[in-house]
Amino acid sequence: MGKRVSEAEKQFIRDNFDKMSLVEIAQHLNRRPDHVGGIARKMGLRKLKITPWTKDEEDIIKMYFPEWGANKCCEMLPHRTREQIHWKAKRLGLYCNITKQRINLGIKHYNLEKNKSYSTQGYIVIKVNGKLRTEQDIIAERILGRPLAENEVVHHINGIKDDNRLTNLAILNRSDHVKLHNGDTNIKVTPLSELVKR
Repeated sequence: MGKRVSEAEKQFIRDNFDKMSLVEIAQHLNRRPDHVGGIARKMGLRKLKITPWTKDEEDIIKMYFPEWGANKCCEMLPHRTREQIHWKAKRLGLYCNITKQRINLGIKHYNLEKNKSYSTQGYIVIKVNGKLRTEQDIIAERILGRPLAENEVVHHINGIKDDNRLTNLAILNRSDHVKLHNGDTNIKVTPLSELVKR
């Protein structure tokens, strides 16, 4: 259960609801955007429409998304979420070139070995004992020295699904993983590289 909403927080939401986005309010209050939206609805506040996209924002997405992905766009448009940027890119008919993105972000590009391939979701998969398994799960289990628990998932910190460096992988429970992707900034993410040092 989340922390109780104070009167000061309610007043801040009331005062800034029309001036700031839900993401900005959530960041200020250190809460998740969906939680702020729920509080606002209970208070009878409604956003009439989503903040419209400007021509400059669209130009930034057109310029950076195809070769840099959502990460770079998030840097250039801090008031927009990764989900909003993906949504807008899709509406503009843009797709990210994974190879160029990896090169631009300084991640070594490599040709996959014979026993590896890409899944339809963009993860690297390896055939082990006749079954396909994601490379990040195999790496995490090797570092932990045990199989992943049923409620554990391996999270890519930078959002790039085939970047399986130890500094980019973290183990989270399923609940925290969903919260993190919904904008919760309170979830602690520890890279696997930190576990190796211990």
